[in-house]
Amino acid sequence: MKRMTILIFIMLFSLRAFCPNENVIYIERSEGENPYERYIRAVTWVESQNDTWAINVHEQAVGPFQIRPIRVDHYNRLLGTDYKTWDFFDYDLSRDMFLFFADRYGPYNIDMAVKRWNGSGRMTIDYWKRVKARL
Repeated sequence: MKRMTILIFIMLFSLRAFCPNENVIYIERSEGENPYERYIRAVTWVESQNDTWAINVHEQAVGPFQIRPIRVDHYNRLLGTDYKTWDFFDYDLSRDMFLFFADRYGPYNIDMAVKRWNGSGRMTIDYWKRVKARL
């Protein structure tokens, strides 16, 4: 018995533990809670301060998620729908679009989903910092 215990201890000791890099975000999830919910609240605050009727005339972006016409066109192509930009003043429809694109990166890559929601480049780094500050 003592020999078996030592053998098991040696085997366990020799296993390498997986240690992810520090850029990984772990999400604690309650039953029934969408893993994106905290991020949705942060994104809508950064985008529109939770204003369902927000309009950015310069970018032609609307709604709580500040959805642009090019994103609507992309969404329509992927889903075979015919939404118009003004349809996305509707919070639930806008949220569905956000989740559709976020799910493309998997539920454990939320930071990438949020960054890609904004775009790319230097401004996206600043955007991600503002979203993280709201979490």
